[in-house]
Amino acid sequence: MERDQSPQESLLNSMRGCIAAWDAEAIVRSRVRGELTDITVVSQRFEGFDSRDREKIFWPVLDDITKSEMLHLTYCLLLTPEEATADFSTEKPDMGSAAEDWDE
Repeated sequence: MERDQSPQESLLNSMRGCIAAWDAEAIVRSRVRGELTDITVVSQRFEGFDSRDREKIFWPVLDDITKSEMLHLTYCLLLTPEEATADFSTEKPDMGSAAEDWDE
């Protein structure tokens, strides 16, 4: 007996299908946090585009996904393969004197 998919699994399967039709070489990574899902899409098709332009070309790809599935998406990070291989874990942001002091 096949078990029912969780909302997160359903969202992921739908997104993977839409994205594969748009770019068969794209990589979709996900992280489920409770009832929410974070997605990272790595595609060569994002080369040369800034984040706004990436969103313009990417979001129509997901038009066939239902609103009830999309409710479980927290964010979708759109990266080129080069960006995806960068190791950001060792970089420390320069807070400098312009950083806001949230304790005040």
